Amino acid sequence: MGVYVTVVFIEPLAAGTEFLQSAWPLHVTLVRFDSAVPVPELAAVLEAALEGREAFTSVVGRDARFGRNGSVPVSLVDPDTGLVDLHEALLYGLLHELGEQIRLPGPNHTRANYRPHVTHRERRLHSGDTVQVRQVALVDMFPDRDRRFRRVLAAWTLGGEVPLAEQEDGEQHGRQGQHGAEEGNVPGQG
Repeated sequence: MGVYVTVVFIEPLAAGTEFLQSAWPLHVTLVRFDSAVPVPELAAVLEAALEGREAFTSVVGRDARFGRNGSVPVSLVDPDTGLVDLHEALLYGLLHELGEQIRLPGPNHTRANYRPHVTHRERRLHSGDTVQVRQVALVDMFPDRDRRFRRVLAAWTLGGEVPLAEQEDGEQHGRQGQHGAEEGNVPGQG
């Protein structure tokens, strides 16, 4: 069974991009799920759920702490600007189309308990920064059964633009270590 997550990368990535598990680019998680459904079928269901959706902007709010004993520092992202709707649309698409072929990690991260956020890494976002929600990506959490890496399987651009994978010149493909700029220096942010 595969382990997947749909995300909004703060800086969009092309399909095929790989990165270390320890070097996640900044992102907002939309839905995490497990499934044995073949990736092309998963991608088709997610693409249908995103059909007609427009890009939008969300604002970063206060800091919080998630995880066991509050060990994970995060920046909350305003859910009212469309992230909850996007979460619900993807969740509905997966469950409506694939039903019991989809396993969710539990109720703590879905529906009424969904709390959009960006986890602090070497970089972070600050209160008042903006998140341009213009792409949704499907990420394989264990590509080729290798827990050290993550792979972007598909990326859909919102608003009817050309998909990112077709725009890129291939520079972002292949395994990557660290991604991006210095802390707080996120292009197009703030």
